[in-house]
Amino acid sequence: MHPPSHTHPRPFYRSRLLWFALPGLLFLLSGWLNDPDYNHGIRLTLGDHILRIADEGRTLCIDPGTYRPGKWTAPGFSSYRRYNQPGLRPNWYRLFSQPFHHEDRSNSTYTGWMIHLAYWPIILLYATLLLVTLSWWQRRKTRLTTTPPIPSHDPTSTNGLL
Repeated sequence: MHPPSHTHPRPFYRSRLLWFALPGLLFLLSGWLNDPDYNHGIRLTLGDHILRIADEGRTLCIDPGTYRPGKWTAPGFSSYRRYNQPGLRPNWYRLFSQPFHHEDRSNSTYTGWMIHLAYWPIILLYATLLLVTLSWWQRRKTRLTTTPPIPSHDPTSTNGLL
């Protein structure tokens, strides 16, 4: 018995790529739909340098900076959860907030900046890349598993040579 000339690849929902990508998508969705009245974050300090990454309601916040000379903090890693007063929320806390917001955070003891990235464009980019990659991968698997038909050889045929 001969193997079939055409085998079908596994359906997309059985793809490992999809199942490995879904936790990242769910993590981003949970950050976007999380309660905007709470901030969650981590802070890494090393000498006079500090890096803070936080979920500030509907945005992802990245805040690197440097303390001015003379102000030094012990190296460390910390996390926090803070309640925001609802009346004090800036305009980027809406569900479809401003995609990008930049602040200069320099003052007398600190030099730095802060970037707020809204979750919705990050999720849109992640989902688009995932769908494009899955589509390409499925097409590639189909193309590789499909074998062209073998032309039959008829010894009595002259193939148009006469």
